[in-house]
Parts: sequence; structure tokens; C-alpha cells
Amino acid sequence: MKKMITGVNWKIHIETESKAIDFAQRFVQELTALDTSLLDIYVLPDFLSFKKVTDILASLPVFTGTQDISWEDYGAYTGEVSPLMLKSMGGKYVFIGHSERKKYFGETDEEINKKILACYRNGLIPIILVGETEEEKEKGLARDVIKKQLTTALKGMPKRFMEELVLVYEPVWGPNL
Repeated sequence: MKKMITGVNWKIHIETESKAIDFAQRFVQELTALDTSLLDIYVLPDFLSFKKVTDILASLPVFTGTQDISWEDYGAYTGEVSPLMLKSMGGKYVFIGHSERKKYFGETDEEINKKILACYRNGLIPIILVGETEEEKEKGLARDVIKKQLTTALKGMPKRFMEELVLVYEPVWGPNL
């Protein structure tokens, strides 16, 4: 039976390493009391807290990952997180295509594809986010927008890898966006 997947991306809402450690320790206490046999749970902390949070959560059936990744395994890419770095530190999941990356950093569907291919090369599981803006929704373009996002993002992907990746519908509209 395939498990359901749930998780948390805390962006940079937890602004210090000590708060990240406190959050992870509370998470351990809360999760220990729950039956998680039907769930794969991921936690995506900020990268600076990643290793300590991963170590704290190691006793739980919880996977960690990053909120973004470089499409290159190594090289002169200042500030990027290499998929090799993530994997060597015990990471498994990666958020790719988040609406904030598109909006604030101009990330394109082609760049998203490169990042997904980097996950494939390195045995990581991408959590791919797709969704339309409010304007696209109002114009009735949601289906076409998502189809284009998926077609471009998954270009060149082996079929067997499709079973591993996670798709998340994240419309870029609503009361909290």
C-alpha cells in the first residue's frame, strides 16, 4: 500500500538555530504519540539548521530535505545547495517550483526541470509544486498553465522516476497568499 505524504516547509519563519532546535524537539515529543504507519512525513528546515534538525529527528520515521536545490552537483554557484551536499547530510526530499521562487527569484519551468533532473541523478525525491495565479484562474487558464508547467518540468524524466516524485497543487491565490 502506498503511504500518504505530509510535511512542513518552515521557510525562514523560524529565524534562529536555537528556535529550530526547540521546534524539532517539540516535534519529536508530539509525533512520538501518533501512529504514523500510513504516512511518509518530511520536514524542510532552513539549510543552516538542516543538520541539527535532521539529527534530532533521526529517531522518528521522518525524512528531511531542503526548500530548494541547485541544478548543478558542484561548481562556482555562490549560495546554492548542491544535491550532493543534501544527500551526504541525510536529506531525501526537495521542494522544487515553489511559487515564491518563481515570483521573487524569477525561477522558470526550464530551471525547475534542471533541478528535478538533479534530484533524479542524485537519488533525491522532488516535491514539485504547480499552480496558477489568480489572474490565470480568472481567465480560465489554470488547466493550460499547469499542463505547461508539468510538461516542461518533467521533460527527459525516466518513467520509473515518475513513481517516486511528489506533485503538489499550490495555486498562487487565496486569502493567505
